[in-house]
Amino acid sequence: MGKKTDGFFLGVIIGGTAAAMAALLMTPKSGEKLREYLAEQTDDLKNRIFDYGEYVQEKGYEYADLVKDEAVKSAEEALSSISCQTDDPSDQFKKTGNDLNNEIPDLSV
Repeated sequence: MGKKTDGFFLGVIIGGTAAAMAALLMTPKSGEKLREYLAEQTDDLKNRIFDYGEYVQEKGYEYADLVKDEAVKSAEEALSSISCQTDDPSDQFKKTGNDLNNEIPDLSV
């Protein structure tokens, strides 16, 4: 999911919690029932935040793996490119040396 979607879900969780708290405070209930209800809502909020944290952690690992794979791929491509560029001149020098050896007359008699 994208950044906007993640922010939206976090906003829904926070907004929903704030609305629930406001409704609770404005609803006439006995003190004991209100405290019980608030405790349940707090536990629910903790669970939602924990789940969202796990989701974010999972996405973080996925993106880290993706970045790692792309970095390895780029490094391999760079090494391959450098390898091709360094192999060509050495082959060229070998050919030039062989050509010179063939052009020099044999002076041993």
